[in-house]
Amino acid sequence: MTQQKDVIIQLFEKKRDALDLLGKAWEILYFEGNSPDVGKRRENFIIEMLREEFGLNVEQAPDTEKEIDFKIQIGNRWKKYSLKTMELKPRETKRGKRYDYSNVKMAWDGFPDKKNAVKKILTFNFDYDLLLVIGNREEHTISMAIIRSSDLKKIQAECKTDPDKVDKYWWIPNANTNPRGFGLRGKTIKALLENAKSRGDFITYTYKPLPKDKIEKLKRQYFKDWYALIKKIASSAKSTDE
Repeated sequence: MTQQKDVIIQLFEKKRDALDLLGKAWEILYFEGNSPDVGKRRENFIIEMLREEFGLNVEQAPDTEKEIDFKIQIGNRWKKYSLKTMELKPRETKRGKRYDYSNVKMAWDGFPDKKNAVKKILTFNFDYDLLLVIGNREEHTISMAIIRSSDLKKIQAECKTDPDKVDKYWWIPNANTNPRGFGLRGKTIKALLENAKSRGDFITYTYKPLPKDKIEKLKRQYFKDWYALIKKIASSAKSTDE
């Protein structure tokens, strides 16, 4: 039985200007720097975009939630999603510039050694689809895919049958860097994206980038408006308390 295209992909296909907005926002969110926090800023923007651009009823999961990041209401039911974002980075090869998929962290729990990490991979509940959003600031593209939970379970099942395949599909951080959690390897992401494309659960868009000669001006305006917004909220809270 053919799976129906995911509702989020359908919405963005009908509203391509939302993808153009997301591409520009992707660049703007780097005004605050390239720290790991940029991923959380992107996720917050995407969730708010689902509300504002499509009128969806969206509930964001608390940071303590391990398996989902948000859920949307579809009729009388709720659909839950995990949400990850990725920036494609260029790599020079003999054949020219190439863009590789990076590893995607799926869980942030602390696993002090590889044995425990592998155990968690083999027992983790992959019950919800993954919304993966991929930006490429050099090529000015923004892409979106739904990685089905069934695909993740297939990989997990294969590793249960042959635990030696864990390293093939899964990324476990080096103990000398950050030994917390586990993720999907870039090559695994690539294969999962091919599955998404075959189902129609993939969309990509070339957006018009921010003008380079106005970046500094736009950055100053961003922080000015950011400050004004925080001041307004703080002042409103103060007057309410009084």
